[in-house]
Amino acid sequence: MDKMIVTVTRNMKELGLGALLFANRLAVLQDTIIDKWEELSFLQVCSAFEFLANSKILEENQVSMICEWNLMLQRLTRLTDISFDINQLLIFYKVRRELSMFGRAVRIESLYLQTLKFIYEIIDPFIYNCWGLYAVDYILYENEYEDDDKTQKIYLDFIKKLISNEIKFLVSEKAAEYISDWEHCLESCSSQYKNSMRKRINDIINL
Repeated sequence: MDKMIVTVTRNMKELGLGALLFANRLAVLQDTIIDKWEELSFLQVCSAFEFLANSKILEENQVSMICEWNLMLQRLTRLTDISFDINQLLIFYKVRRELSMFGRAVRIESLYLQTLKFIYEIIDPFIYNCWGLYAVDYILYENEYEDDDKTQKIYLDFIKKLISNEIKFLVSEKAAEYISDWEHCLESCSSQYKNSMRKRINDIINL
């Protein structure tokens, strides 16, 4: 692969993962000091998807970047074995257009939940299939890793909020380190969610 394409691909991927981190933090930790935090979280996840999708397109085929979502999805489907929920993505695209045109999502309540659905129904399986990455690991700033107690608190608060909203997530090795601290939270969830997450826990434990 051409060196310039390699550099651009890496930069796109890093920007996408950075935007994913900000979307996660805004949607889950809910920094209410920031006005419009819900809207900002959704815009960040849209940017994350575009950067990551184009990074994969460049990585696989060395073609030019694509801005229009329909064309992007068509290209990704041809280049990879990944299937996307097209209808769900079109809903997300409409929400983004509303934010761009009106500064708010006109027909959507709980916009932060839409952000989490976008991350964990679309981006999480996408980055795992492409690069073996987990969306749940993109929550901590670099300096927060320096304090083990702070790292654990932020990470556990994050996972517990995902569980309280019954957001299904792929369990990473890092999340598995703290299973004993958060698995009990599943008891208050619906049977369907509980069973799904326990299967995901078993999958990572049995690797």
